[in-house]
Amino acid sequence: MTAGYAIGVDLGGTNLRVAAMRDDGVLLEKHVRPTDASDRSSRDVLQSLCDAVHSVMLRLESAGPLRGIGVGVPGILESGAGVLRVSPSLPGWRDVPVREELERRLGTAVVIENDANLAAVGERWRGAGRGDQDLCMLTLGTGVGGAVLRSGRPWRGANGMAGELGHMTLRPDGPLCACGARGCLERYASAAAVRRMAREAVEQGRMPSRIATLDDVEPETTARHVHELAVAGDPAAVEVFREVGVALGIALAGLVNALDLPTYIVGGGLSCAWDAFSPALFDELRRRSFVYVAVEGRTRIVRAEMPHDAGLFGACRLVLDAANVP
Repeated sequence: MTAGYAIGVDLGGTNLRVAAMRDDGVLLEKHVRPTDASDRSSRDVLQSLCDAVHSVMLRLESAGPLRGIGVGVPGILESGAGVLRVSPSLPGWRDVPVREELERRLGTAVVIENDANLAAVGERWRGAGRGDQDLCMLTLGTGVGGAVLRSGRPWRGANGMAGELGHMTLRPDGPLCACGARGCLERYASAAAVRRMAREAVEQGRMPSRIATLDDVEPETTARHVHELAVAGDPAAVEVFREVGVALGIALAGLVNALDLPTYIVGGGLSCAWDAFSPALFDELRRRSFVYVAVEGRTRIVRAEMPHDAGLFGACRLVLDAANVP
């Protein structure tokens, strides 16, 4: 087969990422631009996505045949129909026929998948899950996504919507989540959650007031600054990431007890703060999961090796699998 390339897209609530990869997984180029989903309609965001993809296609005309385009989207996706039913990360997106819209505008077949599923596929292909047929992944970004792979492929459940791990309830009386429930994992272990907890610490006088000025920027930026404070030893920032770790430990304990898979991967942009939250994560996990304690050393809980790009690699891998490229 003539060497070619695939295009992968990760449509997030904060950023739109587009990458092109050769059949062998070598990254040809990558671009990141703001999504601005809260200020733009789904039609405008999808047009921006198509413009970015067209630009890549024009620059890579000599790179061989295009194998296809894979797109990861956050939220409840009816994968067979390519329809995004609802997404807490994309306000106002309800019953959007993403695949149909993209195929019409791009003039080619498009593979649509949940973004966390693609991140898990990417980590299994080139990251922390290499060699694992079965694994679970949590993606910590603006929100929290989740995925389960069985026999190397996403497990979608009876209705194609499995893996919404970010909306497991940790505290029934906790803060209101964008999904409409209270106390979801997403409200304690996402970049938006770090921003919320930091703002509360500022209001209580426990954190430098300059953090409050970051409230108008993307959650990942605030989370990065709070992490810097935690690394420097700021007690309030350290406590924020301890709360993140406790929440993840509770969630992972339930997942380990329920699924008993060999590997659980924590990815997404917030996983860059692994050193700040993982001690509390493992303390909580050992307290709550008798399965983990019973087989400790055999259940892997690891940080993703591609915290930002796993979804792009997974999108391209899905395309290459569909094209039967080894």
